[in-house]
Amino acid sequence: MTTTAIATRYGLPTNPNPGTVGVCPYLTAYNVESLNGVRVDSVLLDLSVQPPACFFIDGAGDIIVSVWVHHGESSMVAAELVNRSAPISNTAPAAEPTGWSGGRSGGDEGAVYAVAKGAIAVLVTTTQPQSVKAQRLAVAAIDELGL
Repeated sequence: MTTTAIATRYGLPTNPNPGTVGVCPYLTAYNVESLNGVRVDSVLLDLSVQPPACFFIDGAGDIIVSVWVHHGESSMVAAELVNRSAPISNTAPAAEPTGWSGGRSGGDEGAVYAVAKGAIAVLVTTTQPQSVKAQRLAVAAIDELGL
């Protein structure tokens, strides 16, 4: 089934957007600073998704890390969300933690680590160029949520 067919049939959700100031329920600002290497000044949440999508903000007001854990209706939707974030055609394979799969890439524009397991997708972006930092954040979120 093509991406368009999956999007039409299952209604792929739009990406979350930062909104409400708050505390991320699965990653602390301290953990993000430690794993990403950049100071976090504040956290914004998108409460329209559960668990909330978390956006970690630096002192200049820029998003330095975003984390979205999507609990979907099917593994096809989760896989398509991963492919939308880290397209299979131009990213390296991602397979951490065990049982999860997806894609990763990094560079001057930042890094992404996106993985799925069953109907769950975990999508992480960072302004840091190393995808290992996004990977560490994804694994920490998965561990904290017991996924």
